[in-house]
Amino acid sequence: MLAATFAFWWMTLEVQHWFHARVELFQSSTDAEWYAYSVVWLVFAAALLGTGLWRGSKWLRRAGLLGIALVIAKVFLSDMAELEGVLRALSFLGLGAALVGLGYAYRRLRPALGSPSQNIAA
Repeated sequence: MLAATFAFWWMTLEVQHWFHARVELFQSSTDAEWYAYSVVWLVFAAALLGTGLWRGSKWLRRAGLLGIALVIAKVFLSDMAELEGVLRALSFLGLGAALVGLGYAYRRLRPALGSPSQNIAA
C-alpha cells in the first residue's frame, strides 16, 4: 500500500516536472497539466486493476477500482466544468462509454467469486 502511494506521488510530481522547470507543492497549473494528471492517474489505476486481475490480488483490484472512481470524479467535477456546448456533450458520452466498457471488461475478466448463488448476494 505504501509503495502504491509513493508511486502515485512520484507520477504526480513527474507530470508537474514536465510542465514546470521547478517542482513546487502549491504551484498553479495549466489546463493541459490538469488534464495530464487525469490521464496519468487513469493509466496508473488501470495498471493496478490489471495487475490485480492478473495476479488474483483482491487488494490491487480494489485499489485500481478506487483509483478509477477518483479519476472519474475528478474528470466529472473538475475537468468538464469548463467545457461548454458540443464538447461537454461529447465528453459525457465518452465518459459514459468508457464506464460501460470498463464495467463489461471487469465483469468478463474478474475471477469467479464462488458459486452463482454467492455471486448474486455479492
